[in-house]
Amino acid sequence: MSPILIVEDRPEDSEWLLKQLRKVCVSNPCQVVTSGNEALKYIDGQAEYADRTRYPFPKILLIDLRMPGMSGFELLGEIRRRRECKEILRIAVSGLDDLDDIRGAWRSGASFFLQKPCLPADFEGLIQRFPAYWERVLR
Repeated sequence: MSPILIVEDRPEDSEWLLKQLRKVCVSNPCQVVTSGNEALKYIDGQAEYADRTRYPFPKILLIDLRMPGMSGFELLGEIRRRRECKEILRIAVSGLDDLDDIRGAWRSGASFFLQKPCLPADFEGLIQRFPAYWERVLR
């Protein structure tokens, strides 16, 4: 199963993303971190994230682009440079539909861009485009 790491500084937005994933029956295990620096600690298995049974290496990242400290753009760039992260599906998420943000996300290494608020149809499109990453519960 492909673990999902949500990198989002606003709890209400991370809850919204989790809710939309459940609506489309995604059953991948999900973890939430609130900053780019915390995401790198998770990816590297450092500190509290050292237990890979409890915190498995993510195969999917949902990254908010606008966060305090390390931005989502910076995090995407760092992940793109890491050999061990080449197979991670990197989804940039932003409430802004500014063309410069979208272009910046692609340049930084995003595999896909979602505009907030993300709806079930948005995730259906992701599942269809990258089917190998997603696990679903049949109803």
